[in-house]
Amino acid sequence: MTLVVALMAPLVTVVVFWAVDEPTDDRAGGAPLVWAERDGWPQNQFVAYKSMERGMMSAARTNEKYKDLGFHVEPGEQAVLLGLARLARRDRAGFVEPVVRAELDAAVTATAGHFYALFLRSVWHTVSGDVAAAEVDRAAAFAAAPAVLITERSLDGGRTLGFAADQVVGDRLDRSLVLVYPFLEADEEGLIHLPVFKTILRRADPTVPAGVAEVEEHPRWFTWFGRVGRLPALGEAADPTVVGAYRE
Repeated sequence: MTLVVALMAPLVTVVVFWAVDEPTDDRAGGAPLVWAERDGWPQNQFVAYKSMERGMMSAARTNEKYKDLGFHVEPGEQAVLLGLARLARRDRAGFVEPVVRAELDAAVTATAGHFYALFLRSVWHTVSGDVAAAEVDRAAAFAAAPAVLITERSLDGGRTLGFAADQVVGDRLDRSLVLVYPFLEADEEGLIHLPVFKTILRRADPTVPAGVAEVEEHPRWFTWFGRVGRLPALGEAADPTVVGAYRE
């Protein structure tokens, strides 16, 4: 029995480490998230800090600084998403222009219904006063999304949030993919639901131009178990994405 345990221990260790660092991009997995059933989604699976940088021993062993967890966006898709993020940075008057609607329609078609394109079009409908059309696109956005973040309006009253989905390419950290979510409205419980990639994310300044990485000495990445994560409001002391919010 002692021999069996001794032989199994290394295997268990390998499995544990594999589970921690397994790829987090599971866009093709899982049943569609049904917007009409959101009241039944988990609401208390809070996010936790997770670094994309390797530890000292791992870096020395692999000669790499970052952990490639398998999340990669094709260049063509990323170009469309960055273009959408530029639209999302417009002010309210600029966002509701017909030309923006035309670009959103084109992006939905070009990406075969990408969750971000659908979500922004739902926002366009909301701002334009078409509640019914907004609900249709919002439901489609969450059905197409690999994951959901539930949060609240930032304590400073801001209604636009930005989240970066960083990618590791050849041990280089590409931090340019930032999705901007504008003109957010909370529900009757004060919650905001956002369709997102299922990967390690970080908060990003939505005012920084699309494709330009912010200068951060220590990025505050976060992740969560399952497909629905809960993120404290920006500015809350418990927010693990803000420097000083916790002790390493």
